[in-house]
Amino acid sequence: MTSVPLTYWDYVKLDDIRNLQSERQTECYDEVMFIAVHQHFEFWFAQVIRDIREIIRRLSLTPPEIAAATDLLHRCNIEFALATQGFEVMKTLARESFLAFRGALQHTSGLQSAQLTVIELLVGRPPDTLYHHLIDGPGMRDFLAQYGGPDGLIAQVIREVERTGTLRRAYERINERINERMTAAPPTAPALLSRLQRELVALDRQLADWRRRHAETAAKVLGRDYGESAGTVGNARSCRDNLEIGKRHTQRYFADLDPESGAQATPSDAFTGDHRMTTTRIATDQAPAAIGPYAQAARVGDFLFTSGQIPLDPVTMDIVGDDVATQTRQVLANLAAVLRAAGGDLSSVVKTTVFLKDMNDFQAMNEVYATFFPSAPPARSTVEVARLPRDARVEIECIAALPSRADE
Repeated sequence: MTSVPLTYWDYVKLDDIRNLQSERQTECYDEVMFIAVHQHFEFWFAQVIRDIREIIRRLSLTPPEIAAATDLLHRCNIEFALATQGFEVMKTLARESFLAFRGALQHTSGLQSAQLTVIELLVGRPPDTLYHHLIDGPGMRDFLAQYGGPDGLIAQVIREVERTGTLRRAYERINERINERMTAAPPTAPALLSRLQRELVALDRQLADWRRRHAETAAKVLGRDYGESAGTVGNARSCRDNLEIGKRHTQRYFADLDPESGAQATPSDAFTGDHRMTTTRIATDQAPAAIGPYAQAARVGDFLFTSGQIPLDPVTMDIVGDDVATQTRQVLANLAAVLRAAGGDLSSVVKTTVFLKDMNDFQAMNEVYATFFPSAPPARSTVEVARLPRDARVEIECIAALPSRADE
């Protein structure tokens, strides 16, 4: 029996692609383009996910295949950049044209991209920092029902990274191996590791920039409706409010490697063993900007020393809440953001100092505090003070022990 020769259109499933782009809800001409761009996003996300899994596998081998993994990561960055170009196409969509088919979207939104969440988890997002539940609306409830259950895609990926590790953890393991082999070497990473670091930073920047590009595109297309009309995901909030939640919960996974992240490393006079320690100042827009001449935190060797955090909203820079419980929750969320920017989390904290305006608030503060440190809490001191900046009721600072880095 003679087999039918394979054709190009069969190989790339051209008819399937054409059929996907022929389905639309309205007669608006631009709706097909809108669908195609979002399919474009998801197509490249799927490929990026496949590549990141392979990169983690290669970096986890003994010995690790650093060169091959770095080459694949370079390709992955090109793929992500191609996905991002979809926003440029979207910006050509006229507001009137979008409004003509917007009702057909019902509660759908790019915020419901499960694949983007998978990418974040594979790269290094801690599962307890997922934010989808904060976007109140039927669309996000549908998303959580589809993907957020114990057998859903998100739970499956969380179990996967518990077994295989994240991209961040794979990099840290390599760093630890190099650190073990170094003796009196200067604090510079080998050329091979430096190239890997550059590609990791490139991916990190693209992920961090995604939510901003999404919000900017929506603002351009919607115009005045961006901040006034109810969003398609959360009917109680505007599109801007929903996208701002995503932006505020964007994380950096390799900011400590990025010379342009606001973290400036300068040699200190301290040494540990045979390695010179460096002081790295940490800055992140996921926590409130400094309101004085100080850094959000400073890393010295493997220790992080944070400045005191008060309950400021990182976006508006307004005090959040009037009661100490609400303020404590915001303060600890701000500290967690600073820790993530430095490569740690709340489990890294070894010592905190709590400043209270009124010691009568101790119990209410303590109840919220305990939810952030449910097990193995750090050492702590609590001090009553006469007044705090911006008349806050609580301020907290901490010291954390972070994972080792080979360049220190």
